[in-house]
Amino acid sequence: MRIAGMVLIGLGLLGAAFAVLILFVGNPVVGVASLVVACIVAVGGYFMVRGTKPGVVSGAHAPGSLVGAYLADVPESRRLGTTNYEVFYQTPIAGKNGRPSILFVRIPAAAPTTLHFTAETWLDRLGKFLRIARETQTGDPAFDDAVYVRAPSEEYASQYLADPDKRVGVALLLKSGFGDVRLSGDTIEAAWTNFDPTKHDREGLAEEAAGALRVLASRLPVVGDDFQPPTDLSFIAYVALWVVTGFFAATGIALFLYPPIRGGDLFRAGLEAFAWEFLLLAVLSAALLRGTSVSHDRWFLLVGIGFFLIGLGSFGSLAAGNALLDTKPHEERVAPIINKRLSRGNRGGTTYYAIVQSWDKPGETVEFSVSFSDYNQITPGRSRMLLGIGQGRFGVPWVKSQACQP
Repeated sequence: MRIAGMVLIGLGLLGAAFAVLILFVGNPVVGVASLVVACIVAVGGYFMVRGTKPGVVSGAHAPGSLVGAYLADVPESRRLGTTNYEVFYQTPIAGKNGRPSILFVRIPAAAPTTLHFTAETWLDRLGKFLRIARETQTGDPAFDDAVYVRAPSEEYASQYLADPDKRVGVALLLKSGFGDVRLSGDTIEAAWTNFDPTKHDREGLAEEAAGALRVLASRLPVVGDDFQPPTDLSFIAYVALWVVTGFFAATGIALFLYPPIRGGDLFRAGLEAFAWEFLLLAVLSAALLRGTSVSHDRWFLLVGIGFFLIGLGSFGSLAAGNALLDTKPHEERVAPIINKRLSRGNRGGTTYYAIVQSWDKPGETVEFSVSFSDYNQITPGRSRMLLGIGQGRFGVPWVKSQACQP
């Protein structure tokens, strides 16, 4: 969740920068709308990050060793009166493929569907305000304002939460520090992510949680044998939107197949189209995904990552159309190479460039990516670039062919 939040913050800030550019060089209305969406994405990411704090960095505890009052990575069977319950402390592991620490307390509970309770966040409230998310309301203002309910079956959730003791039990667990309370179908559990036994544990914590879970596991709603949660049709739309957005992003390969002479020219030509296409994704996905308790979770993720994918597809499709629909005769040009340079990436990759004097903008230079062998043969001041330049269907000059002459 923390990583996803940081990604959304980055994409939101990038989107805000694009929106500001649109305000000055494009359509102001589109710029303002894009800025609003970008801010929503960034703020949503901020609250996702704020809600997850780094846990104990460990991984050094052997399974079964005692960490505070809990066995590391080994389920413990405990008893509260006549009720058996399980405690499981998952130790944290640092690193790229790490995991957070989590304290689980579980009690068996057979149910025909699932329920997931969390503290209601700003993101949840925004989802409901935008009419994207639809949540079960109990009529208890204190509970409805404090707790967000994710449920495949709104009918079952309503029946379950009609019991005031269950509302009290859920609220008690969330208030005590557990971030998630889940009815999974065969158990009901409370989970505390980033739990540190040396900081967060207190006497009787597991027993108190088990007592609240015992209430939540009792007197479950009675449903018929033919009960089935309603089919989540919005999930089909969710998958379809990802597929379409992914295919659209794949046109970004045209940026490498039909590169513009200057990237800035292509950027300015496609900026407004990108803004409209991104807004179309945001509005269309909101309309197709709305109506469930997890609709806003899906929408924020799709719109956040979709910002990058739509940008890639927008400028890629523009580059493809600019070149493939170009009917004007291309220009052959010989440009003296005045310099060369290389750029090393963070992962050790190296890109090589030949630099020539701009032929249409005095005082400026143009860079062309070249191979390693060509780079080594280039002698600035003597070598030349042989260029085939297309004028472009949309007025963006592009590289039709290039070759180095040492």
